[in-house]
Amino acid sequence: MTALGTLREQLRDGAALATRLASLITPAEIDATRARVDALLASGTHPEPSGTWPAIPWPPV
Repeated sequence: MTALGTLREQLRDGAALATRLASLITPAEIDATRARVDALLASGTHPEPSGTWPAIPWPPV
């Protein structure tokens, strides 16, 4: 959860990461990323890799 909190701070308007992302993806994509981070923080849990499932999206698309 600490990593998500740090990411939330780095995605704030004017932060270095948010500024860099603005040159790579659309504002809607940045907003969606912020919303996803907020949802994961609010849920109190987030997915973590385990030995039973691959650590990549599966099945590959």
